[in-house]
Amino acid sequence: MSPRITLGQAISRRIAGLDDEGRRRVLASLPPADVIALRDDLTAWLRVDQVWQPDTDAIVTAYLAGRGWGKTLTGAAAVDYVAHHPTLCGGRGYGAQPGDGGVIGIAGRTFNDVMETMLDGPSGLLRAIPLARRPTLYIAKKKLVWPNGCVARLMTGDEPASFRGPNFGFLWADEVAHWIRGRESWDNAMFGLRHGDRPRAIITTTPIGSPLMASILYETDDGGTPQVAADGLPVRRRDVEIVRGSTFDNLINLGDTYRAIIARYE
Repeated sequence: MSPRITLGQAISRRIAGLDDEGRRRVLASLPPADVIALRDDLTAWLRVDQVWQPDTDAIVTAYLAGRGWGKTLTGAAAVDYVAHHPTLCGGRGYGAQPGDGGVIGIAGRTFNDVMETMLDGPSGLLRAIPLARRPTLYIAKKKLVWPNGCVARLMTGDEPASFRGPNFGFLWADEVAHWIRGRESWDNAMFGLRHGDRPRAIITTTPIGSPLMASILYETDDGGTPQVAADGLPVRRRDVEIVRGSTFDNLINLGDTYRAIIARYE
């Protein structure tokens, strides 16, 4: 399977190794439509390992990475892509409202985390997505509505009941490893992942060893202990894709002060 490479990524790769003058020449040579696409393409700012692949066989793609790796922007870009390819989340994909029927789940550790990090943080949905296609937040109803009719429901890991009722065709679950009532909330989230032809989920989290994460990622015995293969490694679930990363993968985009701080923990 070839990875999804967007126009923005292709252009970014083309200019990455050039000096300022070379970049100016390339950008000046682009057709206007490509300039607009580059401006509005979130994935132009992502590394290849941060781009969610819709053609994956996995039901769950888990991004397990340290702070500063870019997990929030990874999740925001995935949701943005799904909202504008609404057949991926149960939308009809045609007509005046092609997103009609498309439902996305957005779940964080707490509702404050959903609002302050996933939506309104520096890399959150409501800041990263270009204004022309940005969804409208209805905070009292705990939902987002995109201009094309696609909807996202907001839920939290400390309220398992928030997952009861709504169903969705795509789920972005942030910091699952740190959900306060993780087992019950995750199980309810999986019961809601039933909308559309091929519902999928992504997890973005700083990894910690926990029974919940072990059961999500690996084949486990009745006691919750991961099964171990002949090579001594745990046996990954066939329906899960794991993407691992380090804070140091994104070091060039982190400030001098933070780089000095994390150097102590390298």
